[in-house]
Amino acid sequence: MGDASASGKTPWAGLKFFNVFGPNEYHKGSMASVVFHAYNQIVKCKKIRLFKSYRTEIPHGMQKRDFIYIKDAVQMIDFFRISKFTNGLYNIASGAANSFYDLALHTFEAMQIKPRISFIDMPVSLRDKYQYYTLGRVNKLQEQGYQKKMFSFHDAVLDYTAEYLNRNYKCL
Repeated sequence: MGDASASGKTPWAGLKFFNVFGPNEYHKGSMASVVFHAYNQIVKCKKIRLFKSYRTEIPHGMQKRDFIYIKDAVQMIDFFRISKFTNGLYNIASGAANSFYDLALHTFEAMQIKPRISFIDMPVSLRDKYQYYTLGRVNKLQEQGYQKKMFSFHDAVLDYTAEYLNRNYKCL
């Protein structure tokens, strides 16, 4: 497929968003990010509860997601506004899978609190449907010329927690 704008047709891109987190997600309620919920758990209980793993090959807390910071997601979206690209479907993702355990540790670090993590049973209704691993490949976006450096997961959690959540605390 060639460049849509060269053919006179309107360019288009379908975007698949992975686990986006960042400022101003208070309105999302239960659908707010895991980072936001982790922060609130620490504020209320001084600890985080994570689901136990029900797969023997995956330790508790080592379930992984592709978490992407909103600042990086916005940069990716802006790429489609200002660049020529091939029409198609693109992942808005970090391209890395990070564990819930690391998410908890980074959140505690950002709050300057000693980590306290416990593991709870996963609801039976989720056990057969639960995704233990997600990863959004971003090579297609990079092949179109996207080369911006992204926040590391650690730095993104620290930035969000220290610069936004700690300053603008609003509990669900």
